[in-house]
Amino acid sequence: MSCPVQKDPTRQLRPSTKTAPPDVSARLLQKPILKGSSTIDMMHNIVELLGTPLEADVDAMQAPYGHMSLGQLPISLPTLTFAEMIPNCPPVLNDLLELCFQWNPMKRLTALEALRHPYLSAFHDPDAEPVFGQRLELTLPDNHKFTTSQYRDQMYADIIGLEQAMKRIDENRKAQAILEQEWEEQDIP
Repeated sequence: MSCPVQKDPTRQLRPSTKTAPPDVSARLLQKPILKGSSTIDMMHNIVELLGTPLEADVDAMQAPYGHMSLGQLPISLPTLTFAEMIPNCPPVLNDLLELCFQWNPMKRLTALEALRHPYLSAFHDPDAEPVFGQRLELTLPDNHKFTTSQYRDQMYADIIGLEQAMKRIDENRKAQAILEQEWEEQDIP
């Protein structure tokens, strides 16, 4: 069973730093951890697992609409655990998931910390893993839906500066600008 890509319901809550919880757990388990039929259903599932975020956690998200959206949620403690969600979940995996799934991005494991976790330590080879050394901030705006290839190309362009990726990004931006101009011209009476 392949790991389906789901739209992140907290995308509009986050700033452009793309600090969503990692999908490492879903890839390891080959199925989504949190399933949702809509954004509201997904948020309900997240609250069921994590509880309502504290005000300090929402502040840490640095999300323009975080307080407005998450402040409307009823106060709730977690009512579901990973052990209940995932039958036969090994305790070490349960620990990793709890450390990855946090409202507050500063409380989540970094990629390096996750690789050092006992569940993933067999895959960790410090000699073969370069460290990027800075926070990755995609320059794509959060209020627009992009394709997977657009996100990938932007990351390649930002991180390693691939000429082909930068060329495709430039072409996509020009095409998008032309479309937006055409839409604006159609809206004028």
